Amino acid sequence: MIPKSPVLSSIKAGGAAPEEVTPLTDDQCRQLLTAVAGTRAYLFVKLLLLTGLRKGEALGLMWKDVDFVKGVLHVERSLIYPLNNKAGEINTELKTAAARRSVPIGRDLLADLKAAKEHSGSVYVFSMGNGKFLSESSFRRMWDLISYRSTSTATKDAVLPRPLDFDVHPHQLRHTCITRWIEHGLSVKEVQYLAGHTSPDVTMRIYANYRRQQQFEETAAKIADFTEKFAAEG
Repeated sequence: MIPKSPVLSSIKAGGAAPEEVTPLTDDQCRQLLTAVAGTRAYLFVKLLLLTGLRKGEALGLMWKDVDFVKGVLHVERSLIYPLNNKAGEINTELKTAAARRSVPIGRDLLADLKAAKEHSGSVYVFSMGNGKFLSESSFRRMWDLISYRSTSTATKDAVLPRPLDFDVHPHQLRHTCITRWIEHGLSVKEVQYLAGHTSPDVTMRIYANYRRQQQFEETAAKIADFTEKFAAEG
């Protein structure tokens, strides 16, 4: 055992701060769902936007995890892609104990899941033609249906159907859902549980970011009101 840290006291922890994720606006969510309507990416996008699941949790989802009677989705496993296994593997240990949770789902998403199950020949909600869960390359091909429509690619091809004027990544869908929960009045503990956060720290950071933006918008509205009154009086 090392009796004390060998690191000099003058050296402080540092590194770049994690990049802040910007949630999609309501209009961007609608544009995204419209852009991928009729493709196999549609259900994946809608699921993350309405349940806040992590990408791996959604890809590891099995039909037995969906309670169609109670309208609840149970997170029991996650699909991961280790560096030495591009086919992927199912992890039942999950990221943390808090990741194992149950998330209520609305009637609209429930109907989409029921329709997808009727045409599914797999035990997995998202699967390949052979019934197995998506390999890394299969997921990338599905996500390409979105990335090829985004602002960085869509402008290069004028004939591309339903292009998007913004970029999006899977975690942004989860972050958008969590932000919407906050907007609709869910408590910190409720959001922490539904998001599968180990501690309230991450949840509180999202709350703080949301509240900071909300306060800025409120301040901007007050300034605009003041400016209009000043102009009218002048």
